[in-house]
Amino acid sequence: MTSGESLAPDDLVAIEIRLPDEQGLGTDVAPEQFPAGDWQQYPAPEWQAQLGDMWIDDGTFLWLAVPSAVVPQEYNVLINPAHPRMVDVRVVSTRSFSFDKRLI
Repeated sequence: MTSGESLAPDDLVAIEIRLPDEQGLGTDVAPEQFPAGDWQQYPAPEWQAQLGDMWIDDGTFLWLAVPSAVVPQEYNVLINPAHPRMVDVRVVSTRSFSFDKRLI
């Protein structure tokens, strides 16, 4: 790879979605709720994948808000594609997306 060349794909898309507006379809997870203090490690610890698999398989929640490992004050919202209410998730808009080169 040459200087200035990016590892980021050049065909990224940002998608805005609308989730059903009902109580009980999702939940937030605080960092102190994680089973270990290593949740910000890179690469991610194996327990995170296992926890995610359990969340998908459980099927209780359509969405799960988890703290960002990069910016812990922010949250990432995970969507369970296996949840029965996934049929009610709507794509509002899409647009091309690229990372600011200063971040890569």
